[in-house]
Amino acid sequence: MKTKLSFFTLLTFTIIGFTQNATDALRYSLDDIQGTARFRAMGGAFGALGGDLTAANINPAASAVFASNTVGFTFGYLNNNQDSQYFEGIDTGARDSWDINQFGGVFVFNNPDISSNWTKFSFGMLYDQTANLDQTWSARGINPDTSLGTYFLAKFAEIS
Repeated sequence: MKTKLSFFTLLTFTIIGFTQNATDALRYSLDDIQGTARFRAMGGAFGALGGDLTAANINPAASAVFASNTVGFTFGYLNNNQDSQYFEGIDTGARDSWDINQFGGVFVFNNPDISSNWTKFSFGMLYDQTANLDQTWSARGINPDTSLGTYFLAKFAEIS
């Protein structure tokens, strides 16, 4: 009995659950180039060069290039316009938002012992926003079909 109940519960949640589709998988897998203006202007090339706060998120060794302590942050601005249409209803929405898409610091400790192989030690703490997925939209309209059955009957008539 427990097995049957578990199976039907799982089946019910599987049928009515919301899942990701191919569009969501693509959207969540792509990174926006965010961070300092210098990093964005070079298209992320500072990940290999180093010496930039955002670069340390891609390549931790990039923080070794810093010669002195550095602290910084970067503001981001998002202007998002959405237009949606559902049958005859059209809904538009706009959203403007400011956020901090990158902040952090790198602290460099120089070794006073010149005979050592280690000349310095750097320690960094960074936050980097990879994408802004904060989007909302709504759609309004009236379905001209009188019922779901009418819709499927019309589709069945097209096929046959």
